[in-house]
Amino acid sequence: MSGKIEIKPGIYAEDISEEKRQARYTLTEEDISEMVHDLLRFATEK
Repeated sequence: MSGKIEIKPGIYAEDISEEKRQARYTLTEEDISEMVHDLLRFATEK
């Protein structure tokens, strides 16, 4: 190994609890609503 740390899918570089990981990577209904709103706005801009 050349001194590099290989990060594989499903492996996290930092050691965080499952609860923190889920909170960090889970979209809320509000997040999704905001994204849909932004996408609709961008799609209809001229």
